[in-house]
Amino acid sequence: MKTKTSKTTNYVLLFMLVILLTTLSSAETYNLGTIKKDSCIEIPQVCLSCSYLKINIQYPNKTFAVVNQDMALKNSSTGLWSYYFCNTSELGKYEISGVGDLDGVDTGFSSMWFEVEGGDMKLFMFLLCISLVFLLFSFLFQSNWLSFSSGLLMAISGVYVMIYGLGYISDLYTRSIAYTLVGLGLFFTIVSSYSILENY
Repeated sequence: MKTKTSKTTNYVLLFMLVILLTTLSSAETYNLGTIKKDSCIEIPQVCLSCSYLKINIQYPNKTFAVVNQDMALKNSSTGLWSYYFCNTSELGKYEISGVGDLDGVDTGFSSMWFEVEGGDMKLFMFLLCISLVFLLFSFLFQSNWLSFSSGLLMAISGVYVMIYGLGYISDLYTRSIAYTLVGLGLFFTIVSSYSILENY
């Protein structure tokens, strides 16, 4: 029969093993950070004894954007190689792998990744909240000018979502939100414009 101390020891050892394996499995992966959609990123790699480095880049949907492209030697004294990648129109995690002739032997280099994000949620929420506040005040104070301003802000927030998405998401749902906001914004803008023109 096992004692309570031996069970506790087993749990502690199991926990330490899990931490060790997690550390070892993530030791060869480097995060290059987060960039905005449709911007460029410089991908560095260091190999002093390599005569070439080739790079592969996968889109978030697991198709390849770049296959076996040569990296450029940026600094021969430090062995710094780099590759500029600008085709970042899809949102999500881009995975990078490659191979070089380290000491004359083809060797894969440490895998890297970076993430592409879309629109800023804070800006979108700010535009949407201000447009809703203007809309509320336009109903309370019977102001066509506030309704017009609300419609414009709502349409602008819809166009923003259409172009940049929401955070890391740009799909059919975000497009539906964008079209709805643009439609509502145009509706309030046109109706309030008509009312303003009628009053003059």
